[in-house]
Amino acid sequence: MEALFIIGRVTLGALAIVAGFSHLVRINTLTRLAKMNKIPFAKQAIFITGVALILSGLGVAFWVYIEQSLWFLACFFVVISFWIHHFWTKKGPERLPHMRSFLWNMMLAGLLFITIAVI
Repeated sequence: MEALFIIGRVTLGALAIVAGFSHLVRINTLTRLAKMNKIPFAKQAIFITGVALILSGLGVAFWVYIEQSLWFLACFFVVISFWIHHFWTKKGPERLPHMRSFLWNMMLAGLLFITIAVI
């Protein structure tokens, strides 16, 4: 069981780290998306969340600052889902990718809340 725990936390941490680097690499594209969704200080928000995703991912992977890391990730996924991926307001071909991202994020948030509850 301990091996599964390590594999799970490293996998989850790696996903958060990759998401964070993606924020930083695609900062201009994500800034445009953030501005379209009326996020204040869009470029700064993308940069800060990118760094926070990387740090939280490292926290989960190495099991340091674990509660803060898990809480940040869970809250991030919930907030971003409702603020950016509100698929119920989308029409046509843009609806499906937003629905997919919303559901994926909510699934991760649920798993993170479960993890917080059991640690």
